[in-house]
Amino acid sequence: MTEVKGAAELVGGLQHMAQSLQDMSTAHRAASRLILEAARARTPVATGKLQASGSYDASRLAGSISFSAPYAGPVHWGIPSKHRAPTLFILKGAQATEKQWVDVYQKTIDSDLNAIGGA
Repeated sequence: MTEVKGAAELVGGLQHMAQSLQDMSTAHRAASRLILEAARARTPVATGKLQASGSYDASRLAGSISFSAPYAGPVHWGIPSKHRAPTLFILKGAQATEKQWVDVYQKTIDSDLNAIGGA
């Protein structure tokens, strides 16, 4: 019979990792903040109200950004019937910072993995 040393520590570490992955609010908050800052930098500015209306939020399951100005959607997506092209400022902000926010998640997961002891 083969004896596995550190099995109990490994099981405990894996359980801790599972719990950590169920609450990624810190990583979601950091990623959302990065995307919001990049989106704000790409927001068309006439009065500054659209830019100022941006905010972010995070829960254990997801992060989000939003712009509360009533015209945020039409500015972002455009208005084809009025020949207004989309600016896609939110999407472009997310794309421009993709490496940074992917790194946030990678570091979070790596930290949890490195905390696993055992076999």
